[in-house]
Amino acid sequence: MSKWYVDILGDEKGPYSFAQLQGLAVKKTITPDTNVREESGHWQMAGAVENLFRKQRTPTQEEEKPLKRIKAPPVRLPEKGEAEEQAEMFYYTDQVAAITQGMMVMIGIGCAIIASLILASGPDNAPAVLVPAGVAASSAWMFAVAGAVRAAVHIARRS
Repeated sequence: MSKWYVDILGDEKGPYSFAQLQGLAVKKTITPDTNVREESGHWQMAGAVENLFRKQRTPTQEEEKPLKRIKAPPVRLPEKGEAEEQAEMFYYTDQVAAITQGMMVMIGIGCAIIASLILASGPDNAPAVLVPAGVAASSAWMFAVAGAVRAAVHIARRS
């Protein structure tokens, strides 16, 4: 296996195997005008070394065929008024979500109030505190459910 040397800006680099020399050519570290030599040879232009710069493969006839165009399906645009209906439906869906979220907040506040009243009144007075707090929490729950049902019925009528 022969060893190769390369003249890069007047500085001799090497030794390189032929595969490494080809790698330098691929990376464009050396060009066909770069001086190279075998271990026991004279300097020559790298372009004169056989198989150092691999020729680019020419595409076959099969590869040269133009790409086939694919027709995309038509885009369906919303009909007149359909976009407004969808926007209104999303509005009411958002309303249901907001009511549900409000309902959860009210339940959380009700539970916090119940817990704080129980802790403040002591274990002996727990039944006296639980009844009014339970009525308040259930009222908030019923209000939120009624709002959600009302919004859902409105959406159902629009569909």
